[in-house]
Amino acid sequence: MPRGLLTVLAALLPVAGCGCGGSPELRFAALGSTGTGGEAQHAVAGALARWHDREDLDFVVLLGDNFRPAGVVSTDDPLWRTRFSDVYSRRGLPLPFLAVPGDRDHDGDIDAQIVYAGDDRWDMPGRYYRMEYRLTGGRSVELYVIDTTRLRDRENPDSQQLAWLSGKLAASTADWRIVAGHHGILRVDGKPDRYLSRTILPLLQDHAVDLYLSGREHVLAFQTDPAGMLHVTSGAGALVSDPRPSPGIACLAPRQGFVAITVARRQLRLAAVDRDDEVRCTQVMEARREQG
Repeated sequence: MPRGLLTVLAALLPVAGCGCGGSPELRFAALGSTGTGGEAQHAVAGALARWHDREDLDFVVLLGDNFRPAGVVSTDDPLWRTRFSDVYSRRGLPLPFLAVPGDRDHDGDIDAQIVYAGDDRWDMPGRYYRMEYRLTGGRSVELYVIDTTRLRDRENPDSQQLAWLSGKLAASTADWRIVAGHHGILRVDGKPDRYLSRTILPLLQDHAVDLYLSGREHVLAFQTDPAGMLHVTSGAGALVSDPRPSPGIACLAPRQGFVAITVARRQLRLAAVDRDDEVRCTQVMEARREQG
């Protein structure tokens, strides 16, 4: 099936298990730079499964670099088992995994990640796509997955993707708008990405996006930009670094782990959770637009 049609279908179909239409809250976890297959990735997966057992997550977002060091070569690549299915066991995590393409994934066959059907929990309907969720009381949440590697391509920038995102956000009436990409727009050290800060950032701010998720930097961190958008870095799904933080960082946890996100009627609640189940920091974001 062509990628364009897959993207359209993703915009229309809800994710299985999302509780659309009946749940008062949407709960999910986000983590990136996961695909090593090593001890740390397994440890974070264990913590994620224990969190799901307590909190009943609806889905997981993988924020790119899903298969290190260079993506997968086909739908039959053994990395599907050693980097995904064997790590995130079906018994502990019987959830949809919405996948974001990362730069390492583009080093392999990105189309293989789009069409892969060997594990029905894996879900990458296209390089970029939209999901919509309904909460009780008619509240709505939109999640936009984007391909930042192509958006940062100086030789062949992805104008079609940019036009798609601009059009979808302009037409959105969602109460909560969340965008997930691999590369951060605001880095943990406070320096903006030189490409995304000129293209994506003004677009997201103009359309009052509430939350931007990224997974390239190997830490757990929260920071809010001057327009009020919350930037969450969750790239410690297997690797970890210890950067010098900017003064605007509200949370910085140089530990392997994930970020748990709860979307309620009037609040976003976030928790940075490490591999040993310790909640390193939390943050609450109040709704910025009028809700009935």
